[in-house]
Amino acid sequence: MKLKVTIPKTSLLLLAKDIVNTIHDNTLAGKDKDGKPFKKYSSNPFAMPSGAATKRAIDSLDKSGGLVWFTTKDKAKWVVIKDGYKALKTALRPGDGGKVNLSLTGDMLNDMDVIAIGTNEVRIGFNREENAQKALWNIENDRDFFGIPDSEFKRLTKKHIGDGVKIEVIK
Repeated sequence: MKLKVTIPKTSLLLLAKDIVNTIHDNTLAGKDKDGKPFKKYSSNPFAMPSGAATKRAIDSLDKSGGLVWFTTKDKAKWVVIKDGYKALKTALRPGDGGKVNLSLTGDMLNDMDVIAIGTNEVRIGFNREENAQKALWNIENDRDFFGIPDSEFKRLTKKHIGDGVKIEVIK
């Protein structure tokens, strides 16, 4: 004996959209897929081309003494950010207050969506490869945002699927 479970595609789509929105909101709030705070941004010094950040961020870091300027053999201007990515992110997005929310530009989170829906299944992912790569990098570096806590999943499943599931016994 087998059971055949059928979930209407509209219910699956609404559930998936709500999961995407919840992942987005949780990430912006600084929480991972389990609802725990993200690992802090690095404060280890690093180098980058001086044009890779906004003028406002570079000026802010330079004014506070957070930069060391140098020129490469090819005459390109680079900077060392003394206090690491944490300082850069704070200078780029002062309104975030240094919160780890994986949202420097917003591109990655805004690109996350329902990418496929089939019979009794739905896939959430990214429309652009570069954003999938950013997501993978974050996940592999202890900032796994791609999911929601079980309690939230149960609540959303009940909200969108509830009594809409059809179960048949197949002999």
